[in-house]
Amino acid sequence: MSLFLGKVHYWLFNKIKLTEDLEKDLLKIAEENDLPVDGYMKAALQQFESPLPQASLESLIDHQNIHGWLQHRIAQAESRLAFYVTKMLDAQPSLKNELLGLYENQALTAAEKTEAAPPTPESMLQAIHDFLLEGMPCDRAQQVLEKTDRNLAWKYEPCLHKDYWTGVEGDITHYYDFRKQWIESYVTALQPSWQYSLSPEGVHTLSLEGSSK
Repeated sequence: MSLFLGKVHYWLFNKIKLTEDLEKDLLKIAEENDLPVDGYMKAALQQFESPLPQASLESLIDHQNIHGWLQHRIAQAESRLAFYVTKMLDAQPSLKNELLGLYENQALTAAEKTEAAPPTPESMLQAIHDFLLEGMPCDRAQQVLEKTDRNLAWKYEPCLHKDYWTGVEGDITHYYDFRKQWIESYVTALQPSWQYSLSPEGVHTLSLEGSSK
C-alpha cells in the first residue's frame, strides 16, 4: 500500500472529479425542470458526504491511508450520482435523453483533450479509462475477451457500479446506457470510421473499419 502520492493517485482523483462534474450538471438539469433540487441535496447529505471542495489532492487526501481515501471517495461520488439520477428519473422519466446528452458532452470534451487519436482498439480502451471511473486498478473489473490488432472485445465483470445503484433503489441499466453513450461518443469523435457496439450480454466491441468481428 503506497504511502506516497504517485501518478495513479492523481489519475484516479481526476476521474473522481469528472464524476462530480456530472453530478453538478445533472442537478442543473433538475433545477431547470422544476424538480426539488434542495430536497434531493438535503436527502443525499443525510446518506453521503459532500462532493470534494476545489482543492489540491495533496491538501485533501489522508496521507496515512491513500488507497482507502480514494476508494471511499469513489464510492461517495458514484452513490450520490446514482441517488440523484434515480430521484430525477422517478419524477420525470423523459429526462433520460438529457442525461444521456451530459455523458455525450463530457465524452466530446474528453476527446478534445486527448492529444492524439489512439491508433489501436487496445490504446483506445486505455484512453477511455483515463476518463471513465471504473473503480481502483486493483479491482481488475475489465475482462478482455478478444484482442487483435483490429478488434477488441471486453466485459466489465464483476460490475463495480451495481451496489451503488442497488443501495439507492435505482436501476443499474441507466448507468449502462450512460456508459455506452460516453464510449460511443468518445470513439466516434476520435476515430469516426471505427465501429463500437455493446451486446445484450454486456460485451463491448471495438473494431477498425472493415474488420470482421
